Amino acid sequence: MDQIIYLEVDDDILVVRDRLRQAQSGSAILVVPAGCRALSRSLDLRLLRRQAAALDLRVVLVSGSAALRDLAKAEGLPLFTSLAAARRAARHRRKWKATDEPGYEGLVARIRRQGPRWWYWVVGPIALTAVLGVLVWSVVMIWPSATVHVAPAQEPIGISVWVEASMGTQAVAWDRMQMPARVVQVEVVERDEIATTGIANVAAGKAGGTVLFVNSTVRQVRLPLGTIVSTSAGTPVRFQTTASAVVDPRGRVRVPVQALEPGPGGNVPANRINRVEGALAASVKVINEVATGGGESDQVHRVTYGDKQQLSDLLKEKLIARAHAEISAVLEDEFLPIETMQINPYSIRENYDHHVDDQSDTLALEARGVVWGLAISQPVAEEMTRRALARQVRGGFEMLPTTIHISRGKEIDVDRETGNVRFVMEGVALMEAEIDAPLVQEAIRGQPLDQATAYLSATLPVRTAPSLEVQPSWMPRVPWLPFRIQVTEDQLTEEVAGVLPGP
Repeated sequence: MDQIIYLEVDDDILVVRDRLRQAQSGSAILVVPAGCRALSRSLDLRLLRRQAAALDLRVVLVSGSAALRDLAKAEGLPLFTSLAAARRAARHRRKWKATDEPGYEGLVARIRRQGPRWWYWVVGPIALTAVLGVLVWSVVMIWPSATVHVAPAQEPIGISVWVEASMGTQAVAWDRMQMPARVVQVEVVERDEIATTGIANVAAGKAGGTVLFVNSTVRQVRLPLGTIVSTSAGTPVRFQTTASAVVDPRGRVRVPVQALEPGPGGNVPANRINRVEGALAASVKVINEVATGGGESDQVHRVTYGDKQQLSDLLKEKLIARAHAEISAVLEDEFLPIETMQINPYSIRENYDHHVDDQSDTLALEARGVVWGLAISQPVAEEMTRRALARQVRGGFEMLPTTIHISRGKEIDVDRETGNVRFVMEGVALMEAEIDAPLVQEAIRGQPLDQATAYLSATLPVRTAPSLEVQPSWMPRVPWLPFRIQVTEDQLTEEVAGVLPGP
């Protein structure tokens, strides 16, 4: 009858061995709880197997542990998940023998039991010869290696394309070279002044002279200082006496006079001053015997309409320049063509410091307004140019990313009505011939070195003659195995000029 041994979690392998020695029947069923220390290592199971063989005891394990199942399988111990299955196996299967042991020990036991056979002496040499042949074949086929050095052919490519950006475009049209643009604006203030260009004549000195007073009465007439006399023709030119005088009855007296208004208008010819103003006009008469003189004028600058227009145009340009600088300073990955910038005409405010015809050497203006323009994505424009450049690559070639040079041209066209802006993008790069490494490996494998080199020179699109190196150097042929042939492309990339390659 089978003996069932229930192990505890804290039992170790020594306890298990002692309990096996006490077994009364030819088989023992060990019920192993989860986490049992006694059978947690492969060494424990190996000791258990040896102890069972020494006691000529059939041992069957019962456990639900997957880890223990793997260990038991490696040591050749049967393990079941139920006690009923373990009992059936213990009753119907034979006991353990040394020849049932797995691994090297079981193999030695079976050989000793069977004894040597004649065919061992035939198969052994044949197997040894086969192994040596495989080793020799491996050395000949796998050890040699070859390296092919090629410099693929390179050609420059370049384009110059017009790209259109519009604030009405919602998505990028890569093939049509169209992309969206966004409106940016800012309010700016500028102040400047210019020299006035208008000229005005301004009176600088008062004319003077002497007039003759004639008393037409029989009494003495007193002429006070500041007596006013004038001409009578056209616009009167008025003078005043600069000294007092007394005129005897029917007498005459000469008195100095000076024009009331400065300027050359006070220079009047002789006999033009003939009127006395005020009450004295009934008593005396006046005449200038000689012309008056000394009235002068100076030329001064004055403000004109042209000055105001010139200064207004200048300030508008400065407003646009300031707005362009302020907006460009905060843009990221975008550029703002100054040609797209405009001033909102309803927002501009101008404050001049003088009016038209004011006498001034300078005219100053402070202007304020909202300036807007179109911001365009630089990465999108470059990617659009890169794709257009890639379409120039011929079949059998590929574009070298490290040689791509993209820049924005100077040409720009702005449509003020539609708000569209067209600008030129330029791109240059090198395209390099594609070398099919698997095809090269298959074509030259096993060939003599000179034939392989001639084939490479005749068929590959290269800039310089390809070279072939074989290791060991005494090998006369290219290795037969393709994976032992390495194709290396030499980097001979030229500098790309900053100008487009053209005709």
